[in-house]
Amino acid sequence: MTLEQQEALRIAVLNFLAPRHVAAFNAEQIADRLKAERKLDFAVTAAQVNDACGVLVKLGLAEQVVEMAFGVVPHYQASGNGIIQSEKWRLARGMA
Repeated sequence: MTLEQQEALRIAVLNFLAPRHVAAFNAEQIADRLKAERKLDFAVTAAQVNDACGVLVKLGLAEQVVEMAFGVVPHYQASGNGIIQSEKWRLARGMA
């Protein structure tokens, strides 16, 4: 995956999570929705989405949450800063 594709994936993931910020999703669910909604012009795997989520968490744009007490699959949701950043990107691209 190129650097441009990695950036596009992070943006697509955050733009998926931000409007759904009250819910949390695992990487497989996010990858499935990005594919179904045709948000990217390249194929992605759940592992690549998980990596993108990890970067978003490190940047403070997403949070890793635990939905079930014994869950082993990480779930992610947009943070407050992530919601704001997503809105800025959408406004800049005229998508609001």
